[in-house]
Amino acid sequence: MSPCETSSDDAYLEYPGEAFDYYHSSDVTRVVCEEKHMGSRAIVIVCQDDKVARDRVVYMTAGDVNMLALGQNVVGPQFSKKYPDVALMTVHTGPGNA
Repeated sequence: MSPCETSSDDAYLEYPGEAFDYYHSSDVTRVVCEEKHMGSRAIVIVCQDDKVARDRVVYMTAGDVNMLALGQNVVGPQFSKKYPDVALMTVHTGPGNA
């Protein structure tokens, strides 16, 4: 899913309340927020339905090579440790291609 729209408040690029309103208007029923790492804006897992989420997840990132390293060395291992029965694939598109 695309990022939320830019905040109407000039003091913020994105504001949480407005972001939640945006996702709600896009029929997103659940949003998971996690700590920010290494300059990434967010880590979002979007699945077709609950069954797919229990079977497999694709983690896709764009940007500098550190984003690939984050997926392979931090997000992937932590996710796999917490959800050992879920297949995880990390995809990195490179800078500016997402």
